[in-house]
Amino acid sequence: MTVVAVTAAQFAITYVTPLQQIFDTRAVPFADGVLIIAVGAIFFAIIEVEKQLRLIFRRVEETTA
Repeated sequence: MTVVAVTAAQFAITYVTPLQQIFDTRAVPFADGVLIIAVGAIFFAIIEVEKQLRLIFRRVEETTA
């Protein structure tokens, strides 16, 4: 829920005209927005794979010890 709330707030500040005026922001071009989301998804995937590898290595250590 927190991620959804923060994401909604960020989109509001970026794209809602009254909030753009208050916070002095500009809308992100569509291509840049897609790139930002893609990079975020890639980093998320890398971190999740790393977590799973840690769990696997921990289980292997526990069974061999």
